[in-house]
Amino acid sequence: MKKNNEGGSVILLGFFTVLFAVITIFIFASSAGYLFGSAKDLKSMINNEGEPVKDEFVSLDVDLVFDWYAETEYKINGFIPAGTEKHCLVYMDDIGEQGAFISLTVKGKDDFKAIDKLISESEDYMNYLSDSKPDAVTFEGKISTIDPEVSQYYTEFRTLFTSYYSSYGWFPEFYQVTIDSTENKGAIWLRFGICLAITIFFAAAMVAAIKKKKEGKLQAAATANAMVGDGNDLVFGNLNSSEDNSNNTEV
Repeated sequence: MKKNNEGGSVILLGFFTVLFAVITIFIFASSAGYLFGSAKDLKSMINNEGEPVKDEFVSLDVDLVFDWYAETEYKINGFIPAGTEKHCLVYMDDIGEQGAFISLTVKGKDDFKAIDKLISESEDYMNYLSDSKPDAVTFEGKISTIDPEVSQYYTEFRTLFTSYYSSYGWFPEFYQVTIDSTENKGAIWLRFGICLAITIFFAAAMVAAIKKKKEGKLQAAATANAMVGDGNDLVFGNLNSSEDNSNNTEV
């Protein structure tokens, strides 16, 4: 049973080594262009492609933000707080004839504070209380599908917005994607580093298990050789011993 357990441990460690190695390679390969390059300008992408391209990494100078429209709280086991993401509506007034809205997902107090400031200043500008647009803040992220639980709020806002502003002849574009700023170079490098460390850990554990198994075999062989060297026949030892006893029996 001990040998079987050792063999099973090696196989299991090998499986996890290969699994995390594949994940590590995938993370690196799928993002290598962005990690060693730069994000694409979103507005240039829209002008060239006609719309945001999903799964591309982009940058956007955000100046006009209409408002927050949703918030996502993450919890471990349903009750341990694990961070909060907020989703806001960015307005690009220089896209198309009437501008366009796109969702932006941010995380962290600094980003929340920056967006809150932009929302306040944007409101002043759009209500003619200020003559200049807010100073733009650059955000980078991955163009992703809006999470289904969040998408319903985005759709709700679009419906209310269209029903109200259509009477004024304002029909801006609404892109059904979000710029996920939590997917940036720092986050990707962190995931890559963690997966690489786990891969190395399992590989080292597998090598140690193989070495231990090999040493066990060598030790067993050495013990067997020692017994043979002492005159103990491992196969016919008991038989030889019986013969010796019968020869020494006195009649």
